[in-house]
Amino acid sequence: MMHLFLVFLIIAIGAFLQSAIGFGFGVFCMAFLPYLFPYGTAVAFSLLMSMCNSTVLAIRYHRSINWKVVLPFAIANVLVGTTITALSASIDNRAMMLALGCMLIVLAAYFFFVGNITIHPTPAKGVALGAVTGVSNGFFGIGGPTTAMYLLPSLGNKESYLASTQFSFVVTAFAAAMMRIAKGMVPSDVVPSLGIGLVGVAVGTFLGIRLFSRLHVESFKRLVYLLIAINGVVILGTNW
Repeated sequence: MMHLFLVFLIIAIGAFLQSAIGFGFGVFCMAFLPYLFPYGTAVAFSLLMSMCNSTVLAIRYHRSINWKVVLPFAIANVLVGTTITALSASIDNRAMMLALGCMLIVLAAYFFFVGNITIHPTPAKGVALGAVTGVSNGFFGIGGPTTAMYLLPSLGNKESYLASTQFSFVVTAFAAAMMRIAKGMVPSDVVPSLGIGLVGVAVGTFLGIRLFSRLHVESFKRLVYLLIAINGVVILGTNW
């Protein structure tokens, strides 16, 4: 019973973060789920729950999806992410995680303090940034911060940002989750946890949407950049 309660709590908080600021599900949940499941199962479980959360958000805000901006990004993300996974065993992941953490802190601080940054999105930029995010996804299972770093200043409007990021997450999470399911990383004894996890997704999504609707655009941007920097600090702290 305690196991299921912890699953519910972790997934609900992850869904709340994702629904309120557009990312954070994977980084938060993967800090705790490996204590409850074998690591491979924890990754697959997080991906499935994240996919459900992002699907709800993408459907809710589907009219605000900017297809021209997000499609090149999402396609490159999926292609590079699935390819790079095979190379991860031969790379010094710790060094790359430290570099990723430093990059997130520096970029988030720049965006936070400089303020009104605008990126003029083009298909080439989308492919390039999608490839960078695919590398991060493939090696570390972390793609939310870099996705937010590109799409938020590219789109400006918070509804368009949330809708477009969630569409991208649905596509990438589906591809990654199917690979892990095919490898047998979701055994039948996880089914009860999947059920309670869906309840957590519902509760966290509902509460996160309520906060999202109340945030002023500029306050929302600064909150996103602040949490990206915090993600960077957490990555550095856990890999130092």
